[in-house]
This record gives sequence, C-alpha cells and structure tokens, in this order.
Amino acid sequence: MEYLSYSLVILGIILITIEVSIFGISTFVFLFAGLGMISSGFLMIFSFINSSFISAFLSTSILTILFFLILWKPFKILQNKLDTRKIKTDFHSKEFILENDIDILSKSTHWYSGIQWEIKCLQPIKKGTLVQIDKIEVGVLWVKKKY
Repeated sequence: MEYLSYSLVILGIILITIEVSIFGISTFVFLFAGLGMISSGFLMIFSFINSSFISAFLSTSILTILFFLILWKPFKILQNKLDTRKIKTDFHSKEFILENDIDILSKSTHWYSGIQWEIKCLQPIKKGTLVQIDKIEVGVLWVKKKY
C-alpha cells in the first residue's frame, strides 16, 4: 500500500506514453485513463484520499470519466482539423510539350514516371505548347501554360 500512489503515477505516465507513441492520440482511451491514474496518485500522495485499492479504483474511474467528459469535445475538434496546404512533390513544375489539344473536359493523356496520366487544364491549350504541372490529383495532372 505504501507505493500504490507512486505506482498509479508511473502507470499513468506509461499509458499516456503508449497513447502518444503507438496510437498517435487517436483513441484517447489510454490518455484519459492515464490522466485519471496520475491524478489519483497525486491525490493519494498529498493525502486527499486513502491509499487503498478501493479508493484507487474508484478515484481513477471517476477521474477518467471526468477527463473524458471535459476533454472529449476539444480533442475531437483538434483531431478533425484539415490541412489545406498544397503539397509539393517532384512532379510540380515538371515541364513537357503537349501532344494533343486539351481543356477541362478533354481525355488527353501523358505517359510519365511509368503511369498513364490524364491531362486537364482550366483554359484550353493547343498541342505543341510547353506546359508545366500545376496540381496533382489521383491519376490526373493539372497543367498550365509555361510562359
């Protein structure tokens, strides 16, 4: 019983470490349980609650539920944020000469890096024009005129 409080703190730190390192804070289960254990351990260390297994179990359960109720919504909001930055790859700024006329509806293709890509653009471009890759989607290269 003497080391129950310290054991709770250490076990809580281990659970939070597992949540962060293995699950990448995606499940929150170990995070909330770890916070509950650490809090219960400190409450026992500072003699706010008894150092018994029943007190440890009850306080850890109650604190875990409290942390869940308080932190679930903010963590869920943080988790659902989308990154809208444009991703730059080796394809960006790659130049080539068009073999066919293209526009937004065309079905023209270009063979590059072992893949047959569909070529699209926002403004019509005539064949023989030097173009530059502007944006990449799955199976589609969006191009613009190279000036």
